[in-house]
Amino acid sequence: MRFVSNKLALVISLVLLTTCSVAGAQYMDLLMPGGGKSKVANKGQQKYLAPGQMFQVEIPTNWGVMVGDDQSTITFVPQNTNLRIFMAVRRMPIPTGASAVQIALNAKEQRLQLLPLWQESSTRKAVVAGRQAVVITGTYNYQGNREYPIVAEEVILALENEAFILHFECFTGVVQQYSGMLETFYSTFTPRPTIEQIEQSQQKKRNPLLDVPY
Repeated sequence: MRFVSNKLALVISLVLLTTCSVAGAQYMDLLMPGGGKSKVANKGQQKYLAPGQMFQVEIPTNWGVMVGDDQSTITFVPQNTNLRIFMAVRRMPIPTGASAVQIALNAKEQRLQLLPLWQESSTRKAVVAGRQAVVITGTYNYQGNREYPIVAEEVILALENEAFILHFECFTGVVQQYSGMLETFYSTFTPRPTIEQIEQSQQKKRNPLLDVPY
């Protein structure tokens, strides 16, 4: 397990911890998974608007969407693989003024540290959707089996009285294949988009002239 962990740390340092800039906002290229509406976005991508305008984001066109019964958790999964790979977005109410750091501490104690042989690689800060976020990255063994190590990353974003938790998982052997997908997901994730933001996003995709820099 030590060899696997060291190898994974190298992969994470080379692939996943690059600081990027999108539309003037800093974010981390991280490895940190229906009732919605999808709009065609970039080639191979589609816009997804969550029920109740909870959030909007770009996802690959070959990813499916599963909405929880209470619509507070929405899970995105690739449709072309049987491997354990998913991005889940969970919305949860929080006390007014609670910080992403406080939520991250609870996430570690109540969930992440309970995963089989959980090993935390890092906890760091980032900016997602123009807001301060906390990112927790680590590994655990799927069903306790050392032959199936999994990378898990959780991005925690706190608004005034609600938090969004973006939880991604995949097997360590395929982590590099999903770095581009995650870069797009994190850079386009918008919690509680306004009507104006939604309309601007859709208009931009309808009118290619808007993509021409002047």
